[in-house]
Amino acid sequence: MTAANVKYITGEELVTTMRVGASDARHYKISKGIPSVNCGMSAYNLGGPEEYIEVDELVDLAKIHALTAFDFLS
Repeated sequence: MTAANVKYITGEELVTTMRVGASDARHYKISKGIPSVNCGMSAYNLGGPEEYIEVDELVDLAKIHALTAFDFLS
């Protein structure tokens, strides 16, 4: 679902990475059995001073999340 929505919104293939420590999603999966996916933007200066994201990417991410939630719930 998420990969197809990334492709639909951005026109690009999903880049897969494993960053378990960067999210609380693991708690949903481990303790509640809830499927979890992390999907985010390109973070510039990640974790440092003046960290930022591109506004266009934030808008795209909101669309991806909305489509993925719709897919999951329908």
